[in-house]
Amino acid sequence: MRTGVTTVQPHAGDLFVHKVPAGLAVLNGFGKSVGLMQVQELGVLETPISLTNTLSVGTVATAMTRAAIARQPEIARSLLTVNPLVFECNDG
Repeated sequence: MRTGVTTVQPHAGDLFVHKVPAGLAVLNGFGKSVGLMQVQELGVLETPISLTNTLSVGTVATAMTRAAIARQPEIARSLLTVNPLVFECNDG
């Protein structure tokens, strides 16, 4: 599909339930991102990693949060909140 979003999913299961260990290194602090601080603190992925253009970072983070809640309706109720991981990618 030509959505303008590239998504990397580490496994076929539900990442919120079956988290994946993760770490980070910032090579260029100029790009927009969502979710880096929580990965640094907790050391896990809870959603796929998404790459999109600058103006779509927030929209993609919202969509990923909604998708996680659709799979696990108790997120932010009886379960913890979800941390989407979205990065800007130069589409120029």
